Amino acid sequence: MDDLIYILIGIGWVVFGLYKNYQKQVKKQQTSVKSITEEDQPSRVKDIFEQLFPVEEYNNTKVENQSQEVISTEIESLENEVVYEKYNIEVKTNIIKEHKKTERIFEEEVNEENTILTDFDIRKAIIYSMILERRYS
Repeated sequence: MDDLIYILIGIGWVVFGLYKNYQKQVKKQQTSVKSITEEDQPSRVKDIFEQLFPVEEYNNTKVENQSQEVISTEIESLENEVVYEKYNIEVKTNIIKEHKKTERIFEEEVNEENTILTDFDIRKAIIYSMILERRYS
């Protein structure tokens, strides 16, 4: 038991040492990387994109047609989802109705068994069994 405590302390010391080394490395990386201000970054990115891809004006009618096509496909997909959800609801309600029917049938069977058990008298049963199974005859 004593050896186990020393082993756990040793493992904890090693893990703590590794963690401290990791923190030192992170601090060195943070200090070595030059920070870029937020104002400089967008202008640099914008300049790079302007050099790579010259700016062209788009035809508004093409954009509008594309947006209308996208909207119509989205509407169709939403309509399909609504139909699917309605079908799911119908199926779920049918399942619930069937479950309720089986519950009612089961409850009726249990009630019938309870009425049989309430009419049962253990004293009479023992007497009748002794009469039917005579020991000394």
